Amino acid sequence: MTANNPNGMKRTAAFNHWLDCHFISYLHLHGFAHHWVFAGSIDLNHYEFSAIVDCSLNEAQHIARLFRQRAFYWHSRQCDLYDTNNLALPYSCLGNIEQRWYNNTAAYDYMIKDYHYARFTSRTL
Repeated sequence: MTANNPNGMKRTAAFNHWLDCHFISYLHLHGFAHHWVFAGSIDLNHYEFSAIVDCSLNEAQHIARLFRQRAFYWHSRQCDLYDTNNLALPYSCLGNIEQRWYNNTAAYDYMIKDYHYARFTSRTL
């Protein structure tokens, strides 16, 4: 999840940093276990400060709405993209995310390390 670029509109780095500070405060204040990551496009032309947050699907929706995000990723057995306003069905499915790391073994290894860290330092992820 991220707080960057609310409503899908590109914002300045300073404004996104301000949002990041509020996002961090919110997660700490409400006691959500989380792990910080950078998420972005496959080619990394776009990336933003994000968090893997240990919460229910409904809590994820609430957080996404609070920070005016139009969509968020949810990972259980696979990685799904949800429209913030519709939890009935995922908007799209990335499937098994391990397969998306094609030839970049270093990035894949780092992502798996992050995932396992988050998994073992949180309740359910």
